[in-house]
Amino acid sequence: MIGRPARLKVRPARRYATPGMNPPDARPQVRTIATADGAVLRVYVHGPADAPPIVLSHGWVCRADYWNPQIRALAGVDGTGPYRVVTYDQRGHGESTNGSRAALADVLADDLAEVLAETLRPGERAVLGGHSMGGMSIMAWARRHPEQAGLVGAILLLNTGCGRLLAETTVLPFIPAGKVPHRIGAAILGARLPLPPLWLLRPLAKMRIMPGGSPDAVDFTARMLLSCPPATRGRWGRMLAAMDLGGPAPIAGVPVSVLAGERDHLTPPVHAEGIAAEFGGDLRRFAVLPGVGHMGNLEAPDEVTAELLALARLVPAAPSEIAG
Repeated sequence: MIGRPARLKVRPARRYATPGMNPPDARPQVRTIATADGAVLRVYVHGPADAPPIVLSHGWVCRADYWNPQIRALAGVDGTGPYRVVTYDQRGHGESTNGSRAALADVLADDLAEVLAETLRPGERAVLGGHSMGGMSIMAWARRHPEQAGLVGAILLLNTGCGRLLAETTVLPFIPAGKVPHRIGAAILGARLPLPPLWLLRPLAKMRIMPGGSPDAVDFTARMLLSCPPATRGRWGRMLAAMDLGGPAPIAGVPVSVLAGERDHLTPPVHAEGIAAEFGGDLRRFAVLPGVGHMGNLEAPDEVTAELLALARLVPAAPSEIAG
């Protein structure tokens, strides 16, 4: 599976009436990063090359364009926005390949380290944003790569957790948190079976994953989930079932915002509460978004974008930006 790319079998069939679901008009710069174990990561750079950077990491069974609402708002629909937004397909997702390493949080951390090293210029400090498994990637990166702490000026963690995902989940109807047998939950997350067809997946996604999503956001999400190969879904699902990061590793002086969804069944707010408690005086904001499920940046795109903007304003400008 070293060189086998993930294949996008299902794409949006049309442009959405909700602008944020569509990609920006300006094409991104596309880069590839070859990792030591043979994976090839696809990286997308939106916006002006000399603008302050924001690096966004997506979650399980998603892909880089999951961040379309934030890309459009921050990098500009025409690519002339005030920020340079870097997104990438996690390995095995989107157009990135798997590589030979086992599916571990450390691997996601190392991939993020490669993306930062490849896309940031000397002296720059980025805002890091991560959703779900993308947030876990950031927390694992902070613990594993302290030598890169100076590359980051602020962090947003959205709909994410550090461990005990199966113990706290409420995604299975009529089974309360703590009552899902671990073996059953792990088998579901690790299953490589095909997902239901689009007509059935849309209402299921609306009910159990993103109750606050608009019809366009739900359709976009369902198509994105169907585009993820079952082998990738199962591979990283098994990792999530067993994952325990041991808590976040705060970076001194780096402000962090932690956002949860009130109706998130996959990573309920109890996860965010525990994460937020670890950051002490560096916690800029902790909030539970009313009516929002697990796909926070699609269900509440304006709120998530506003939080990224607030964090970006706290990051000191790079020396070249000050000189300019």
